[in-house]
Amino acid sequence: MANSPSRTAAESASLRLDLARMLSPATLVDRLAYLNEAAGRRLDSNEVASAWLEVLKAVSAADNAAELNPLIADFLRIAPYHPKAEGLYSLWRGQGVQPLPADAVVFLILSCTRHLDKARRLRAQLGERGALAYVARGEPGTGEARWLDDGVVVVDAADSYEALPAKLLAALDAIVRRHGSVAVFKLDDDCQLDANFHPAVFSQLAAAADYAGVPVGAPTHDRCWHIGKTADAGITPYGKRFNGPWARGGAYLLGRRAVDLIHHEWALFPDEFGGEHYEDKMVGDFLRRAGVALTPLVTEELGVSVDMRDRLVDAGDEPAPMPMPMPMPAAPVRHDPAWRCTEDFLCSLPGPIAVVGNGHPARDFGAVIDRYPTVIRLNNYRTAGFEAAVGSRTTARCTSGWHDIEPRGELIEFSPFTEASAESAELSAYRARSGVAVLSAEIDVHALLPALPRPSTGLALVQLLSTLGQQVDLFGFDGFATGHYWRPGQPMATTHSHDELGVLLALPGVTLYGESYPYAQLYDFCHAEHEGYNYNEGLAIYQRMGTALRGERIIEFGAGNGQLSAHLERQGNQVTAVEVSSVAFARIPVASKIQGDCLTLPLLDAHFDRFVSMDVLEHLTENDIRIVLREAARLADSILVTVSTRPSGLLGPKGENLHLTVRPVEWWLAQFELFFDVKATRGHDIGQLVVEGRRHAGRPARPAAAPTAADGYELPAQYSARAMPEYYVDSAEGDHGVTWQPDVYPLAAELARSLGCKTIVDIGCGHARKLSLLHPEFEVVGVDFGPNIAHCRRQFRFGNWLESDLESGTLLPIPDHVLARSVVVCSDVIEHTRDPRPLLKTLRSLLEQAPAAVISTPDRVQTHGSGHMGPPPNRAHTREWELAEFQRLLEREGFTLATTTLTRSNDRDNRPATILAVVVNPRHPALADSRFGATRVAPPATAPQAAPGGSQAGARARVMAFAD
Repeated sequence: MANSPSRTAAESASLRLDLARMLSPATLVDRLAYLNEAAGRRLDSNEVASAWLEVLKAVSAADNAAELNPLIADFLRIAPYHPKAEGLYSLWRGQGVQPLPADAVVFLILSCTRHLDKARRLRAQLGERGALAYVARGEPGTGEARWLDDGVVVVDAADSYEALPAKLLAALDAIVRRHGSVAVFKLDDDCQLDANFHPAVFSQLAAAADYAGVPVGAPTHDRCWHIGKTADAGITPYGKRFNGPWARGGAYLLGRRAVDLIHHEWALFPDEFGGEHYEDKMVGDFLRRAGVALTPLVTEELGVSVDMRDRLVDAGDEPAPMPMPMPMPAAPVRHDPAWRCTEDFLCSLPGPIAVVGNGHPARDFGAVIDRYPTVIRLNNYRTAGFEAAVGSRTTARCTSGWHDIEPRGELIEFSPFTEASAESAELSAYRARSGVAVLSAEIDVHALLPALPRPSTGLALVQLLSTLGQQVDLFGFDGFATGHYWRPGQPMATTHSHDELGVLLALPGVTLYGESYPYAQLYDFCHAEHEGYNYNEGLAIYQRMGTALRGERIIEFGAGNGQLSAHLERQGNQVTAVEVSSVAFARIPVASKIQGDCLTLPLLDAHFDRFVSMDVLEHLTENDIRIVLREAARLADSILVTVSTRPSGLLGPKGENLHLTVRPVEWWLAQFELFFDVKATRGHDIGQLVVEGRRHAGRPARPAAAPTAADGYELPAQYSARAMPEYYVDSAEGDHGVTWQPDVYPLAAELARSLGCKTIVDIGCGHARKLSLLHPEFEVVGVDFGPNIAHCRRQFRFGNWLESDLESGTLLPIPDHVLARSVVVCSDVIEHTRDPRPLLKTLRSLLEQAPAAVISTPDRVQTHGSGHMGPPPNRAHTREWELAEFQRLLEREGFTLATTTLTRSNDRDNRPATILAVVVNPRHPALADSRFGATRVAPPATAPQAAPGGSQAGARARVMAFAD
C-alpha cells in the first residue's frame, strides 16, 4: 500500500472529525467505528494511527489530561510499531509520577470485594512493619484506576477469580503510573506475616533479582484447578503448554526490570497475555520469553506464609496450610503431616544442605560433612566404618524405592521423582514392604533435564533443590567414575549418563566438593617444562604494590615456588604455603607448607590473620573459586588477593585457556562481597584487580543501591527517553559498507601521537573494527560486554579485551601507568545507556591518569530536526542530545572541556551531525604546563558547516595548542 495516499485520506478524515463525538464513546471499538463513519469507508491501521495523532494534538492543545491518557493507551494498541509509539508510551506512563527511592518495594495485595476486609488487615500489618502496600480490587468499566483514601486501588477488571490475570496487569499499570519504575512484591490476601518479616529483606532481594519466588509447575500441573471456582460456569480446563517452572502465585517478587517489561508489553501488545486462567504462570511464561530467569527464593528470608485453605473452600477441599517455610531447629526431623510432597519437606530444611553421593569422596570429608545442619544421603548408603570419609550424621534419605533398595525406616524418606515417572514404578511396592510413607515430588525433574532422559536419583535431587533455591554442597559425586565407596575396587555399572557431572556443576546454588579439573597434572607439566614458571609472579606483584605485611599469620594459596612466602617470612610473618604442583612444592623454601588444592582447605583447622593469593583464582573453575572464598572466610580474618579478568596467553592440554574463569570486575566483587568487606584497586597489569578486605561478621546480602534522584540529563523537559533500549550487537553486515564515526578514531590517534601516548582505550568498543586498525602503532584496550567483547576475543590475537557492564560504574582494571600514556575513546556509546552517569563516572576515573578522552554521540537536532523530542528512532538508543545540551551535561558532571563541536556521522554523508567532545586532564604532565591549565575553550555558537573532517581537524588543532 502506498504511504502518501493513505496519509492523505487519514488527514482528510481527521479534518471532518467532531472532537466531542470522538471523545464520547466509552470503548476503543466505538471510537474506531466513528472514525470509519467519518471517513465514509473502513480505514486501515496506518490511516487510523494518522487520524488518531491529529486527535491527540487537539486534545493536548486543550490541556485535557483526563481525556488524553485513554487516547494514548488506545493509540499504543492500534500502532505499537509507529515511530511515535515509544515516545507516547513514555509520556503516558510518566505523567504525574510520584517517584519512590531506588530501593523501594511496593507490596501489592490482589483481592476482591468479598475479601476486602481481610486484605485491608494485611495492608495494615504491612504498614506497621514500615512497608508501602496497596490493595487492588476489580470493577469493570472503571477506566483509569481509581485510588481510594485507604490504600485501595480500583482497577478496570472483573472482580472474579478468572479475571486475576487482567486484575494483576491493571494493578501493575496503576502502580507504574503512580510511582514510575519500582519493584513490586505481589501477595494474595490470605498471606500472613511472622516475626521475621522486614521490608529491608525485600529491598535487598529486589536489588539482586528481577523475578523471584518459590518455583512450582510441571507438565502434569493441575489443569482443572479453576473449575468450580470461577463465575463462568462454562470455563474449560487450562489449555496452554508447560514452559518451565514459575513462581507460586501466593507471593512473588517482580523487580523493576520485570515490572517495566510487563508494563511495556501489556501497553503495546496486550493480547500476549490473553487466554490465561493462572496469573502466576502468565507472569512466569512472559518473563521467560523476555529472557528473565526465575530466582528461586531462599524462603526463610521472607517471613511470609500463604494459607491455602480459604482459597480451596469453594472447591470443597480444605487441606492444611502450605507454608513458605521458615528455618527449623536443629532437633531430629520428624515427619510433618503438612508435607504433602517432597518439595514441602525440602523447603523446610535449614541450609546449607550437604548431599552425600555414593561415589568415592575426593578427600576424607567426614568431619566437614558432619558440620552441616542438614545431611541427605542416597539409596543404600553406608556410614558405619566409613565415618572418616563420609561422616556419621544423616537428616533424611533420598530414594526412588527401586526393588534393590533396603528398607530402613529410621529416617524421613522421600523421592525426587513424581508418582507418574518411570523411576517411581516400584515406589508403591517399596512403601508396602518398608512401611515408610515415602514422599514424592510434584515438579517433574525430567522437564528440567531434557538432555538427560534417565537422570540418577542424586542428579534429580540436586536439580530439585537448586530449583527450590536451596544452597547445596555435594560430596561423593564423580560422574560414576568410581563404584560405591563401601565396595572399593568394584567398577560402577550404570545406565545413567556420565555427562551428569557437567550438569551438576552448572546448577545455580550447587557447589561440588570433588575433582572439577586436573590441576596437579597440568601445573606439574608447566613447572617442569616451562622455565618461566620458576619466576614467581606473586612476589613481583606484591613488591610492585609496595605493601609490607608484618607480624601476621598468613596462608598463601597457590604459592608456586614459594618465593613470595619466603619474602613474607623475611618481613616477620608466619607463613603457610599451599601449592598443588609437586614440582613447585619441592622448591618452596618455607618450613610450613602443604601440598594440596582447593579441596585441602576445608580440612584445615588453623586460624590465620590473612589469606593471600596472587593471580591464582582465575586459574580455577567457578565451582572451585566458591570453595576457596568460602574457606578463606572460615580460616582467615582478612584477604589480599589479585585476579586477572582477561584470558591468559597460554592454553591447557585440551586447548582450554589457562584462565578457566574469565569474568568482569563486577562478577569478582560479587563473589568476594559474600564474605568480605572489600576495597578494589587496579593492579599493575591490564585486567588485573587487587582486592583487600576483612571478613564479614555474618553473611548479609549485598546492600541495595542508594536512591538516585530523577534526572533529565540536561534534555528539554518535554523530551521522552526510551524506557527499555535494545542491546546493540555491532555488525559489519548491518553497516552495508558505511563507516560510522569516521573522524573519531583518527582524532584520537592524532591526539595520542601529539601527547606521546602509546595506548588507545576504547570504552564500548563493539566489534572494534576501527580500533583494531590503530594497531600496531598503538596498543589497544577494548571494553564492552556480552556478544561484542566475546567477538573481539575470538577475532583479534592482539590487544586486551575487558568485559564490563558500562552502566555499573565499576572500576576498570587498567593500571595507572598504562592510563598515563593512553587516550580514551567513547564513541557513540552514551546514547545507549539507561542512566549515563555511571559511564561518565568511569570516564572521569580514567581521566584521573589519562591526559585526554574523545567522546562522540549523535546530535539530535542535526539528525532528526529541532522538533524531535524522542525517543530516538534507533531502538538501541535511550536518548539523544544536541550540542549545547551535551556540553552542559559534561560540565555538570565535572569534565574539563577542550572542545565540543560537530563532525560527520558517516563517510557517505558530509553533514556534521555527530557531537564530538574532547575532555582533558589539565593536571597531566603533557598538559599541565600548557596555557590550557587555566583555560577552557567554549564550543562554537552555531554548528560549523565544515568540509568532511574539517570540524574534527578544528578540534584537533585546539587540543594540540594546549600540548605545545
